[in-house]
Order: sequence, then C-alpha cells, then structure tokens
Amino acid sequence: MQMPLTGSFKKNIFPIFLIGVIAYLLYHPILNNTFLADDYYSLYRISIEKRILYKEFFRPMIDISFSLNYFISGMNSNSYYIFNLLVHIFNTYLLYLFARQFILTDDNRGEVFAIVSAFLFLIYPFHNEGIVWLTGRLSTLACFFSLICLNISLRNRNNTFKLSLSAIFFLIGLISYEAILFLPAIIIAITWQKEKPVKEIITSAIFWTIITGFYLFVRFYFSNKIYGEYGGRIFDGGITGQLSKLFKVSGRLFLPPIENSTHMTVFFIILSSILIFVHIWIFRKRAIKNSLPIKYLQLIIALIIALIIPVCFGISTRTFEADRLLYFPSCFLCMIISYFFIYLIQLRVAKIVSLSIISIYFIFFLEKNNRQWVKASDASKLILQTVKENASKGIVLINMPDELEGAVVFRNGFRESLVLNHIDTSKVIVTNLLTRLEYLKIGDTIQPVRQNGGLFIYPVTLLQESNNQNIQIVNLATGAVPREVTRAYSFYYWNKSNLVKLF
Repeated sequence: MQMPLTGSFKKNIFPIFLIGVIAYLLYHPILNNTFLADDYYSLYRISIEKRILYKEFFRPMIDISFSLNYFISGMNSNSYYIFNLLVHIFNTYLLYLFARQFILTDDNRGEVFAIVSAFLFLIYPFHNEGIVWLTGRLSTLACFFSLICLNISLRNRNNTFKLSLSAIFFLIGLISYEAILFLPAIIIAITWQKEKPVKEIITSAIFWTIITGFYLFVRFYFSNKIYGEYGGRIFDGGITGQLSKLFKVSGRLFLPPIENSTHMTVFFIILSSILIFVHIWIFRKRAIKNSLPIKYLQLIIALIIALIIPVCFGISTRTFEADRLLYFPSCFLCMIISYFFIYLIQLRVAKIVSLSIISIYFIFFLEKNNRQWVKASDASKLILQTVKENASKGIVLINMPDELEGAVVFRNGFRESLVLNHIDTSKVIVTNLLTRLEYLKIGDTIQPVRQNGGLFIYPVTLLQESNNQNIQIVNLATGAVPREVTRAYSFYYWNKSNLVKLF
C-alpha cells in the first residue's frame, strides 16, 4: 500500500522517533562540540556584518539556518549541532517514504526494503562531514529539499501544481548546495515507465532545463560566476585526472580513507570484481520476469547521475575531507544495497548475516570519524581558551592546526573567531598553519630543537633573541622580515596533539 508524503500523526511520529533515538545514540558524542573553521565565517557575517549572502558561493541557506540558530542560542553551539542532527533524522525519514513509494509490491518486502534503506542511510559511515561539521549542513539541507522533490515526483498526480512545487524545492536545495544540480535528470530516470508517452518525457526534460537555467542565471547575476573558487578542480588533470577522480569517488562510496592510494585502487578493483561476479551469477541463476530489475537499474542510473558533481570536484582518499559530497548520492547507494539483499538474495540467513556485517562495518567507521571531529573540537576549544587567558599581554601561536585527519580546526576563520569572542586581534600572532602533509613527516610529537642560535619549531619557525633582548620570529620557508615581540608575550606551539607553552 502506498504511503502518502504526509500521513496521520500516529503513522509518522513513531518512525521519526525511532530514527531519532538511533541517531542520538550514534551522534551524541559530538553534540557538545564547538564551532570549527568556516563556521566562524557564517557567524561573523550574520552577527557582525549583518548579511546573509556570500556572493562567491551563493549558498544563502547556510547563513539563514545559522541565523536561526544564532537567534536561539547565540554563540552556544548546542542548538547548531542539534539542528544538524535533526536535518539528518528527517532526511532518513524522507528516504524511508521515498523508498516505500519507489517500490510497491503485494507482499511486505516493499516495507522491509524501505526500512533497510533508511537504516543503512542513517548509519552510513561517510556522512560525518555533513552532520558533525556545522558548515557541512549545506549538503544535508540540499539533500532534504531534494528528497522532498523526489517524494513529490513519485506521487500519482501529474499536474502543474506538482511540477511547480517540485521546482520550488529544487531551487531552495540549489541555494543550499549546488551539488544537487543534476537532480532533474534523476527525477526523470526514477519516474520513467515503459508506457509513459515520449512527449511527456520530453516536456519534463524541457521544464527542468528551464528551471536549472533560471538558477544558473540568478547565480551568475549575484556572484558574477557560475562556479566558485573551487571550480578549477573540475578541469584538474584532463581526461586522466577525471578518470582518477572517478575511481577514487567510486572507491570511497564503500571504503574508508587509506593513506596509500595504490591500496585504495587495489581494494576497489577487488570489490568491483566481486560485485560484478555476484550480479552476473544472480541474474543468470534467477529468471526475473517482473518489473523489479528495472527499478534496480533506475537506482543505479540515479546513483551515477548523483555522482557527477563529486567526480568533477574530487574526494580525498586519504582523509574524510569532502565526504559531504557523498551525502546525497548515498541515498541511492543505500537503496541499491537494500534492494540487493531484499530482492536478489534468496536465503534468509544470508540476508541477515550480510546486513549485520555491513551494519557493523558502517557503525565502526562512523564512530571512528566522530572521534576525530571530537578531537578537532577539543583542539579548537583549547586554542581559544589559551588565547583568551593570554591575549591581554600578547600571545604567539606556532603551528596552528589546519585539520586533524580531515576534521578541520582553524583552516579558516581564526581571526573571525577572535572577533566573535571579543579578543584583541592585534595581540595575537600566528606564525604557521600546520597542515596534514607537514605533521605526517614528523614523529609522534613535535619537539623544539636548538638551531642557528635559536629555538627551531618544526616545520618553519625559528625563535631568536634580538640585540635588545626581544624575541624575533623567523619564518624559514618564506624568508620574510622577522617579526619582533617583547618577552611579555606568551609563546605556545601545537605539537600534533596538544598546545604546549614554550615561555
């Protein structure tokens, strides 16, 4: 039986409550995290500059949502993280509704398919950046409006109101995050039917092309560019580069980051070979004569379309960075996995064992990634607290952490964080932003070393005493004119895991 987009309160509240409980158990460790990196940009825009349109990216929904949180709790980050988690909860429920509408069967397998799809999406291990990083909510918000579009598109009525409503939600999703740009192609793919008139398909394609063109025009009008500063990645490496990104993104759908890219390639080839072999074996052994294989093919096509943007921009194979681009495509991936086990595997024991293994695998890496974001938050809190305690006399920070294995700390937004915390920026000096590639080259911790008549702190900072007994700060990489400060300043450096006072 088809479940409408909005059912009775009793029908809706229990699955949402159940999803919420599971989501809380999975993500409660991060609810006390603080703001990180680009979060401070949005907070600065809405609280200091009093504006919500960042022209370079044209994603006003991020600032609108931050404004709502700022109204509720100001600079207390709790409501911001609760908001992120709530969006993920409702996305899971919307996927459940979509999966129920997508496959309608006379037995209870359609319901089981929807439940398993939603559960896998809820625990998918590479969602963290979209949920645990506050700025990452742009991907979950875009997915939220996309899933509303998809649910509307599967409803029986096909009229102007339905198309208009879908278009509105699509446009709102786009101003959240442009990663859903090809959603209209997915809608056409998942609503395709053999008996559907060609004229209707062409009309739908023209309609969505006009809507997408309208968005691109408005985007260009406000920001004077179609893509932002990251757009150059699309053309990195030519055809070879694109193929490399295709393999990397495909591998990262299933595999956690691996430092050795060769190992990632080998694992992906092995996994792909197994999947291809299993599919060939199942479809040759079973005489499937109903419409279900078409549904399976539609999901695969939807996944391929959803991956166009992630492949164009690329995803790290060494850390969880840019995993937010996998958030929307994972909807279809989780439905494909669910379909495979519910409809294509016959033995009940095999279904249960396989799904149990996948669930354990998903939850293990999800929690591992959560811990990394908690570490990044703790680092940010420690740095800001130390600056507050020392800023009145002046403080020098050496090796400000850029990120911790993909979890951003102060790659951006440090100055904004100081202003928002009412700290005098003129008394705070940052000598180096420590990147992942830099800290991987050193041992367990960074230790100061006596060198060239001064104190060297890896990788580029040298502290020397000047003639008037002040401290000179030398950047050995840039060769810039040394910065000189009095001994009243406090000196701290990040040793890879902690903030250490020098003098």
